[in-house]
Amino acid sequence: MSQENVTLTRNLYEAFGRGDIPTFLGAMDPDIEWHEPGGPGYPYPGVHRGIEGITSGVFAQVPAHYADFSLITRDFVDAGDRVIVLGEFNGKGKATGTPFQAPFVHIFTFREGKCVHYQNYTDTGTIAAALK
Repeated sequence: MSQENVTLTRNLYEAFGRGDIPTFLGAMDPDIEWHEPGGPGYPYPGVHRGIEGITSGVFAQVPAHYADFSLITRDFVDAGDRVIVLGEFNGKGKATGTPFQAPFVHIFTFREGKCVHYQNYTDTGTIAAALK
């Protein structure tokens, strides 16, 4: 099942990249726990629960804070029921026009073909500085 999880995760990033958020959300468990890092000025820290929680607490915030936002994935690591993704966020602060590049590590945990847990690790300071 783990290679299937890697393929699913790659497909999630492709869907996100083309703006197909319904497909992305369709792979999430209704009770998903979505963890974002904290940090001064980072726009959506903490735990977001369920599809509505990540829709309103994370995805709806992206266009409000960023211009030209994108993700570049570098590596997908098969870790059984988890997939670890190494990559980079790129964009500009919407209010400032300040560009940023921030590395990330994303960890997706799957159960029965659905993502039940997500953890984002990134450089919140670099992102927050571009938003100020």
